Amino acid sequence: MDKRRFFHFAKSTDGTTTFHVSNIKSECYNLELERANPDIIDVQNNMIAYTPISNYQDEIKILTFNAEDKSTKVIAEAKIDGVLRLPSAGFSPNSKNFAFLYAPQETPIIQRVNILDINSNMLSTIKEKNFNDKKLLKVFQVLNEKMIQSY
Repeated sequence: MDKRRFFHFAKSTDGTTTFHVSNIKSECYNLELERANPDIIDVQNNMIAYTPISNYQDEIKILTFNAEDKSTKVIAEAKIDGVLRLPSAGFSPNSKNFAFLYAPQETPIIQRVNILDINSNMLSTIKEKNFNDKKLLKVFQVLNEKMIQSY
């Protein structure tokens, strides 16, 4: 399977959802994701970001897949101490970071953007905003390790 150009899709049969990866040549295989009901957040290069349990998004996992032996491996993960705000989450253009917006459990009127360094598995917070602020972040994009663009 050509890992450079792929997409994922979900298929529901008799109430069971399975996830698959396919390339433009229609080569396809089942994507084994941890736990029963994950939410796919973003896909880039050979990486997939997801929350293992839909509607209970307390962690994000980044997995990669090997097209030759069709195996998957979790390469980074982050616990979320609060409520994940979607769809504002995604990979940086260079695929080195994954960013997500969330509201902390202890102060739900604050929102934070965390950047997960995929190689080191380290989290850093780059911005905090109060929900009462009219300049609230709604959508953002990671430009590189030091900059985000928000609108």
